[in-house]
Amino acid sequence: MEFPAMFHRIMFVECVGIGDPPGDDLLAFSLSLIKAIDMTPLGDPVIRYADVGALSGTTVVAPMKESALQLHTWPEQGEGFMTLLLYSCKDYEPQKVLDMIEQAFHPAARQWKVV
Repeated sequence: MEFPAMFHRIMFVECVGIGDPPGDDLLAFSLSLIKAIDMTPLGDPVIRYADVGALSGTTVVAPMKESALQLHTWPEQGEGFMTLLLYSCKDYEPQKVLDMIEQAFHPAARQWKVV
């Protein structure tokens, strides 16, 4: 069996030192990022807060016509830890994503990978 010949780009970013951004800021960032990389949202992003002690945090999931964006924060870890997962079947500029993260959250450090 062969896999279909489709384009997929997966970008994973981890950031520390972002503090505790409010949920409204996370939603606004998600929508701004989707627009900046020329993707099409499928409705409003979903945001949820999970209260689980030291691992409490906020998750944003934004379905897109071109796949999905997930953003997770853990304010009590690493002076504010965040991960972003962007899965797309449409090409985009990873540097634009990194620039927007830097501008919005000013992380103390970040690491990232594109597959």
